[in-house]
Amino acid sequence: MTVRLAPQDTKGGEHRIVPMTERVKDVLSKLPRHLLNAYVFPSPTTGRPWRDLDRKFAKACRVAGLDGFWFHDLRRSFVTNARKRGVPESVIMKLSGHRTREVFDRYNIVNEDDLRQAVSLIESANRGHVLDTVRPNASTP
Repeated sequence: MTVRLAPQDTKGGEHRIVPMTERVKDVLSKLPRHLLNAYVFPSPTTGRPWRDLDRKFAKACRVAGLDGFWFHDLRRSFVTNARKRGVPESVIMKLSGHRTREVFDRYNIVNEDDLRQAVSLIESANRGHVLDTVRPNASTP
């Protein structure tokens, strides 16, 4: 199952296809259906899309006891968690709609655990191997 975003529905004005995870499919399948409505999350009083999503999100966070949580934290978490699971960054950029590396890097949080993991991977790859040493100005055979 995929979400197909029309150009007018994306910030960058480009068509985008986003596959959904099984977890998302499961959650959406349990929502009350509004078969005659074109919107996935319509207002129950108007049948139209919600206005001021920031306010609705803030209220949901208060109810859930999440202080200091912002809507964009979800995007940041997705980008960072996908990278940590080994998804190529170019694919994450497509899924998240980031068109430039500069903007992607603002969402891709690298912390001390990432640095430790990188060193661990390097160490495990090098166990039992003699490393080639690259010397400046050395002639290559």
